[in-house]
Parts: sequence; structure tokens; C-alpha cells
Amino acid sequence: MTPADEAMGVTLASAGSSVLFAGITVIIALVGLSLVGIDFLTQMGIAAAVGVIFAVLSAVTLLPALISLLRKFVKPSDKVVKATKVKKDGVITKSIINHPIIMVVISVIVLGAFMLPVTHMRLGMPFDGALPKDSTQRQAYDMTADKFGDGYNATLVGVVKLDTSNSDAQNKQILTKATNHIAKMDNVKMLAPVVDEEAVAKYKSPAMQEKIKADGQKYVQAKVMDFMKSKPTAGQAEQQQIIQKATQEYQAKIKQEAQKAALSGIPAQISKNKKYALVIVMPKTNTASAKTETLAQKINSYSDSLQKSDNTKITLTGNNAVNIDISEKLNNAIPMFTGIVMALAFVLLMFMFKSFIIPLMAIVGFGLSLFASLGLTTMIMQDGLFNISEKAPILAFLPVIVIGIIFGLAMDYEVFMVSRIREVYITTGDNKRAVKAGLQESGPVIITAALIMIAVFGSFALVQDPTIKAIGISLASGILFDAFFVRLIIIPATIKIFGKANWYFPGANYHNKFKD
Repeated sequence: MTPADEAMGVTLASAGSSVLFAGITVIIALVGLSLVGIDFLTQMGIAAAVGVIFAVLSAVTLLPALISLLRKFVKPSDKVVKATKVKKDGVITKSIINHPIIMVVISVIVLGAFMLPVTHMRLGMPFDGALPKDSTQRQAYDMTADKFGDGYNATLVGVVKLDTSNSDAQNKQILTKATNHIAKMDNVKMLAPVVDEEAVAKYKSPAMQEKIKADGQKYVQAKVMDFMKSKPTAGQAEQQQIIQKATQEYQAKIKQEAQKAALSGIPAQISKNKKYALVIVMPKTNTASAKTETLAQKINSYSDSLQKSDNTKITLTGNNAVNIDISEKLNNAIPMFTGIVMALAFVLLMFMFKSFIIPLMAIVGFGLSLFASLGLTTMIMQDGLFNISEKAPILAFLPVIVIGIIFGLAMDYEVFMVSRIREVYITTGDNKRAVKAGLQESGPVIITAALIMIAVFGSFALVQDPTIKAIGISLASGILFDAFFVRLIIIPATIKIFGKANWYFPGANYHNKFKD
């Protein structure tokens, strides 16, 4: 076996396993998006996971094969041969080695400060009111809100399923009760009026038109007679004026009566088969308001009670209601999604590093960086820091995307750092030396990888669209916090603090070979 073959074998055994485990953690995080139960997130996660699978396979098969094939062109550099000398410790390395507790405390305080805004973070879906003011969609939104009220852009459409065993009169009575109840709810501006098609058809019928014409003639004649009685000497011109005035009065009266009759007594459109009705609720507030979301929840709650009492159900639909439902579904799914992904990653890291403490610290560190990134995003996008957003709620599916992507990258950086620390510790039994080696050798790799991803995601924040901007800010800040505070400070510092206890694991006997 040539030295090159031996080097390739050693590399695949060490770095190859790291690549494999890092890839598996990313795949777990991406496939975990399917747990949310939203189609586009599932498709996005599966597609990305397939890409990661091919990347891992190429890294452990194609790349080594190409290197072996082109081995005569791959020669070690003199710098590599001379790299066996001990590197000089930097300020961060010295601080972590000599004062690990202080470094952990400082990092946690910094991350904790950025986490605070999460306590008032609100989630919602994109809407035109959050777009830049120079966009046509935003201008149309503002114009509509100015002329018709904020709630016009946030209407809730209610589909009422009627009890077909009831008579039409009974269902109308139930609809009257339901619409009156909804109209009196807080934050309801109005229920959209509904046209009574039967009344309109009646007024348009030839018989009704003849009656209106005959009644009009009688009305005008009566007015003229009354006028002539009061002024017998009136001339032809004055009589024409009275006729014209009386005609206009009668037409205005008929128009008012027709409009009144055309409006249904119930603000609900009943279907032709009498099985359903449609109710349109206009709130006082816009789509982004918490009051609008509360109103939708109250209507849903009232629907449950109405179904129990009258076997009639109200289902909210329309863009606004769908967005509220999606936001609520995502909120409910996030804890389960996060818990399952973290549990699987903990088990994977536990068997990879043969440790209990290191996987636990990896998961805790991820939680710190995740909430810090969401806190910073809340400050910028929701609270209006730097005035680069319209202070809209945070994108509802943003936490899921951030959890999936940041978790995968965080575990990659974890594997890079801890793998090297573990290799040195197994060889030397010196925990301090192992931590120092991890910082010196894996640290630059993590920094380079993190800076590349920060630059990529940070560029998203330069666009005007608030959705893309929020994604870019959260991902870039998440990588910044996780790579530079968690993986480069907290993880090596805690490994230094716990010492030999890091490597305790049933069946792993190397922890008994050395003393700190």
C-alpha cells in the first residue's frame, strides 16, 4: 500500500465518517419539514434532502476516486509537511482554554440579549400592506384602506352549512340569530349586505312595471290637483314645473323602496339548493392586526356552539382566514417538529461521539442561536429597527425554515469541531490539548464555511420584498450566532469545563486510559 492509499484510507475513516454523520443530520432536519403537514414545505424539504444525499455520496465516493485517479497531480505541499509545528494560540483560544466559564457566560449573555424580543414575536402570512410603499400592490392596498377602511382588505368569508332537515323558515331564523351574533362581536365593522334576488326580479317584472307606472301617474295627478286648488290662476309653465317636480319625487321614492326591498333582511346569501349560505364579515382592523385573528377565532368558537345547538356550522375561508389557519397550524407544529428533529440528532450525535454531555450541549447551543436569530429578526422586521421594514408580523413559516436550515448547518459545524477534539483526545488523553487542536484546526474551516453562508443569506436582506428580507436576516444571523458564539466558543469551552466526563459512554473504554 502506497502512502497515498494509506492517507486516503485514514481520511475516509475519519473525515469520511464526519461527512456522513453531518449529512445525515442535515437530511433529518430537512425531511423533518414534512412533519409540519404543509405541502410546499414538505416538497421543499424532500427536494433539498435529495440534494444533500447526492452531495454526501459524491464526497465519500466520487471525490476520493478522482483523487486516486489523478494522484500524480496531487502532491503534498512543503507547507503541509511543515505544519506539524504547534500553532501559536490566538486570543480567543487562550481565553477559552484559560477562562472557559467566563467565555460561556459572556456568550450566553450576548445570545440572551438578542433572545428577549422573541417574547412578543407575532407570526403571520405575507400581505400587501407590508410591501414597499412604491409598489403598486401596496399603493392599491393603502388606497382601498383609506377609502373603505382597514378591514376591507381583511374580510372573512363564512360558509354556513345549514341543517337540511329544517324548513326554510327555520334555517332563516337560525341565520338571523347567527348573523346578529357575529355582527355584535368586537372588531366587526359590518356584515356585507346581500341582494334579495326574488325582490329584484319582482320589481323588474312587466306587471310590477305597469303598476309602478300607473301609481306614478296617480301620484303626479294628485300633486297637480293639490297645487291647482291652492293656486287656481297658475299658468301652464307652473303646472309643468309641478309635474316635473312630482315625477322626480315619485322616481326617488320608488328607487329608495326598490333598494330597500332589494337588500335581504339577512346579510347572508342562501344557495339555490338551500343547503348553504354565505356570510362576508368585514373587521375594523387589517390583516396584520391581532384583533382580526382574535375575531376569526371567536367566529370559529361560535361555530362550534352553533353546531351543537342548531346543527349549523360556519367555516371561515378566503385569503385572510386561510392565512390565519396556516399560521395557527405552523405554531402548533413547530414544537413537535423541533422536538423530533432534536431528539433524532441527539441520538445520532450520542453514538457518533460516544458521549452524553456533548450532544446535550450541541442541542442547548442550537436553541440559544435559534432564539437569538428570531429575536434579532423580530427587532428588525416587526419592531422596525433600522426602519427597513413596515413593522409587520414575522412570516409564519419562517421559524420552521430557520429551524431546518440552521439546525443542519449547526450540526455540521458541531461535527467539524468535536470530531477533531475527540480524535486528539483519544490519541493523547489530554483534554486541554484536544480542545486547543479543535479550535486551531477546525476553527478556520467553520469560520470560512460560516462566512460564506452569511454572505449568501445576507444578500437576501438587500431585496425589497419583506418575505425574502426576513428569511435572509434570520438565516444569516442564525449562522452568525451559532458558528461564532456556540460552535467556536460555548462548545469547546464546555468540553474544557467537563473534561473527562465528556467522553463517558457505556462500552467506550478510552475514558479510563487517561487522567485530566
